Amino acid sequence: MAGSLDADDVEGWAAWAVLDDIDLDAPDPYLDVTGTLVEEKGKGTGGWVRKPAPKTDNGWRRILLPPHTIESIREAIEYLKTSGPPNPMGLLFPSCVGTVRNPNNFGRPWRAARGETFAWITPRTFRKGATTEVDREYEDPERAARQLGNTTAVAKGHYIDIPETVPDNRDVLERWARGG
Repeated sequence: MAGSLDADDVEGWAAWAVLDDIDLDAPDPYLDVTGTLVEEKGKGTGGWVRKPAPKTDNGWRRILLPPHTIESIREAIEYLKTSGPPNPMGLLFPSCVGTVRNPNNFGRPWRAARGETFAWITPRTFRKGATTEVDREYEDPERAARQLGNTTAVAKGHYIDIPETVPDNRDVLERWARGG
C-alpha cells in the first residue's frame, strides 16, 4: 500500500489517515490528504495530534488508489469493524487505545516485518521508488511531485532517481575500438 499513497511517508500517512477521507466505492476510489501530524510538547499535553490541514499547499490532494491499495484498505477497515481497537477519531490505523499513532514508533514493527533480507528497504525507499516510477512512466516530474505533495524541485532533488549522463566520450572510444 505504501508505494501507492506516499502521502507523507509511510509512517506519516499510516498515522493520520481518516476513514472519512477515503472513498473506496467511488468510480475512481481515492484517499484525500487533508491533514498531517504535529507533535505537541508540554507538560501534560505532549503527544501527537492530527492537524486538519497538510503541511503545505502542495500537501492537500486526492490520491487515486490502485486495486492493491484498495484491497489493503478494505482489509484494514474490516479489521476495525470486527476486532480493532476503539476508534473515536475515525482513523484508518488507530493506536491500540484508539488515539493517533506516534510516527516515531513505526520503525520497530517495520524492521521486524521486513527482516534481514529486506533490511535495505526503508519508508524513503518506497517514496523514492514510487516517485521515480511515475516520473519515468509519464516523463513528468511535476506529476511525480504531486503524488508526494512536494514541489517539483524537492521531488527532483530528493526522490526522483535521475541517472547522471557521463561526458561524451564516443569519439575516443570509437578510435580506441578501431585501434586508432
